[in-house]
Amino acid sequence: QTSFLCQASVCNPAHRRSGMSSFLSVIGTFFVAAQSQQPNVIIITIDDWDAVEYFLPSAPAGTDLNGQQVTYLDLQLTNIEAFIAESVWFRTAYSAAPVCAPSRFAVITGRMPSRSQFGIERTLATSSGAFGTNVSLGVTKLYDSDATNSIPYILQNDATTPYYTGMIGKWHLMSGNEFGNNLGCSTLDSSANAATYTACTNFLKTQGFDFVDAFYNSNIDTNQQFSHNPEWMVSQAQKFINTAINTEQKPFFLQLATTLNNQPDVATALQSFTYTQSPKGTLTGDDIPSDTEMLDRSTIWAMGQAL
Repeated sequence: QTSFLCQASVCNPAHRRSGMSSFLSVIGTFFVAAQSQQPNVIIITIDDWDAVEYFLPSAPAGTDLNGQQVTYLDLQLTNIEAFIAESVWFRTAYSAAPVCAPSRFAVITGRMPSRSQFGIERTLATSSGAFGTNVSLGVTKLYDSDATNSIPYILQNDATTPYYTGMIGKWHLMSGNEFGNNLGCSTLDSSANAATYTACTNFLKTQGFDFVDAFYNSNIDTNQQFSHNPEWMVSQAQKFINTAINTEQKPFFLQLATTLNNQPDVATALQSFTYTQSPKGTLTGDDIPSDTEMLDRSTIWAMGQAL
């Protein structure tokens, strides 16, 4: 049995001003050929997802939020609709924070972002803390005891039924100097480097993950080497699940966090980049994501133009 927590996280300041700061949580279950009776868990985080009419059952009443108008888009999302039909829908759901990293911290630790150890230390380093912990993108990070008390770390180290744990996609929970380790992970936001990529993904493995790939340290900065690569993420997710079930024979926990729909522009990614371009470098061999059932980029672009 696999449980999905689908989080639509909003990081865009313009969206926050429009009241689009909460996330939608949907949990669905279905049976798979797993080797254990323990539930498998996949957390899917979708970045900067616009409000669509599918969200209305769990949305606040009205469209006037603090003087800003929210428009619910009428989009035909067949796969999402099918997913919702099989899901348990939490109609009253609240985000622990209106920005990206703090909400991710809350999901992976089960604690409010104001309890972030790194955030508390940074707050007290610059103030008395009289107004509480600074909860922001820059200081709410997974650090020290927060990492060893996170959901993946606890599941991975369970004494009786250890889980196989994985992280794929956008992380955004590393400090600028990787908590003093100076790995240079922030350079991966705009420049591909295989050695740096390996160092950064290995660091995440010390924080409770057995498998880390298709990794993006933070938001993608505009660059000429790579852009969004959802094919890579889906391919690595398939590889992770197959390894968990067929090789490790363990229940699994997977955090799958897309870079879409945050910067850079999706149209540029579709037209100017391929699925072999990544912050890891040019993908080769088994890393090439040719094993998914996703439509090719030119077809997706043509469909978008037709709409």
